[in-house]
Amino acid sequence: MTQHAHFSRKIFCRFAAIFLTLLSASASAKITVTGIDNGERKKIIAHLEASELLCHATRQKRVVEKKIEQDLIQVLQALGYFNSQWEIELEPDKKCWDLRILLQPGPPLTIRTLDVRLLGAAAEDDHFNDVLSASGMVESGRFYSDRYEKLKQTLQARALRYGYFDANFLTQEVIVFPAENEVAVSLVWDSGNRYLLGEVLIEQSVLEEDLFQQLLTLESGHPYDLALLQRDQARLSESRYFSSVDIRPQVDQLSGDVVPVAVNATAGPKESYQYGLGYSTDSGPRLRADYARHRINDRGHKGNVQALFSRVLTTVNLDYSIPWRDPRTDNLRFDVGYVDEETDSYDSERWQISVAENRKLDSGLNQTLSLSYSAENSQIALEKDHSAHLIPAVEWSKITADNPIYPTSGARFSLKLLGSSDALLSESSFFQLNAAAKWVRSLPAQFRLLARTEVGITVVDTIDDLPASLRFFTGGDNSIRGYEYQSLGPEEEGEVIGGKHLAVASLELERPLYGKWSLAAFVDGGNAWSHGELNEVIGIGAGLRWRSPIGPLRLDLGVPLEDDTGSDFQIHFTLGPEF
Repeated sequence: MTQHAHFSRKIFCRFAAIFLTLLSASASAKITVTGIDNGERKKIIAHLEASELLCHATRQKRVVEKKIEQDLIQVLQALGYFNSQWEIELEPDKKCWDLRILLQPGPPLTIRTLDVRLLGAAAEDDHFNDVLSASGMVESGRFYSDRYEKLKQTLQARALRYGYFDANFLTQEVIVFPAENEVAVSLVWDSGNRYLLGEVLIEQSVLEEDLFQQLLTLESGHPYDLALLQRDQARLSESRYFSSVDIRPQVDQLSGDVVPVAVNATAGPKESYQYGLGYSTDSGPRLRADYARHRINDRGHKGNVQALFSRVLTTVNLDYSIPWRDPRTDNLRFDVGYVDEETDSYDSERWQISVAENRKLDSGLNQTLSLSYSAENSQIALEKDHSAHLIPAVEWSKITADNPIYPTSGARFSLKLLGSSDALLSESSFFQLNAAAKWVRSLPAQFRLLARTEVGITVVDTIDDLPASLRFFTGGDNSIRGYEYQSLGPEEEGEVIGGKHLAVASLELERPLYGKWSLAAFVDGGNAWSHGELNEVIGIGAGLRWRSPIGPLRLDLGVPLEDDTGSDFQIHFTLGPEF
């Protein structure tokens, strides 16, 4: 048994180094291996390619064969084959040897006995319950050295994540019985106790101390979890208050069962500018300019000026926000804005001031309560109108996605309720509901399904009581493709005047074509209406997609299935993330 243990230690000391080279080397000599499955054959070839002798054809054949045999024994034993047979054929070819190995690997190692135990507090910790079963190691099963090493690495990695800083292996032994093709595995790991978060040592001069403390979730006495530190670090970085944030445990200052945590944050730039050019078929060329003031004072106030100019839409908005309730997720925001919109269906020019409270609810929904006052001049068909409304509103929204730029699974949902009363600083009374949703799902054969829907319902005496900006129109890039932007809705004397209600739905199927390019086919349908039943219209088409760094670039050819549109097709071009 002593000889077996000594032999095993020598073999397994080589395992780690061998597996680091199995997939890293690039081909420099022609190597062929037969007699073993494809996955293990690739590993053997990758290891042999690392041999320096293979590309020295001037070396003596006997010397090269001896080195190849040594390397072959190492990699086969690393893969669990201790009773293999082979034939080696070497032929010189220019600067390198061509190598052919006819291999009979023999039976792989199986696990004779398996003794894996977790000691210490981690034995009762749910975070470690699945570690042993996930390792795939069972008695009488095949022994894979990489699974054994991965189990050890997983235990140590989870120990560091969950604060078991005293964890160590009491026993880590694999005894090989080459003649029997068996191993005895013994792995005993003692986690020790789990540390608690101790004092949070903060070094920053950007925000008031109380506000900075509220931005952190770290609390003294809470069980240590590296994910908490990483989440706080990401949140602080995204706040734009800081140029760098470093949060790390002070493991060298462990005391009792607590570990202090150091938080170091340095000030970021106070302001930033952004400019951009864009294009869509709905609005044509457009210019966007943003100015952001990330830190107005040490109480975390922020300001922003945004402007957008295009042939259809011009907007200028000034907002001022302050941290609110829970500063990590909530804010109070004041806005002053101007909007000038000119479509084929209507013209609208309005000024608006508003105050809004943005909160993230325990359910994960984002909630916005707002109160706005708007004054609007509009013209629909030949009718001009001036109106003013005080509009309270509430909106709930949520986005979940596996990738924010190009999701393969995700959803977006929003629901907004708003209204006004002619008894309270408004020229008319109405109540409106807007709901929108979009889903993305992966399908077999690399297909991706995109579905979206939008519904709007308005309770109002007559359509004349709704200003243009609150009426429903449809058609365009992100609505019903195949029709011009905002060209669909109820008509009066041949002119589109907008509707009280809206229902739109879309299905799109996409599949990769080559590299970052994909093809898509879609069908969109719906309409806006005021009375009676929905008179739906349908557009179908196909499109080309390119995955850009800021989201898919979409080029669609939409065909209307209505005869009176005046156009056989519409080309739609958009760029941006799915959600």
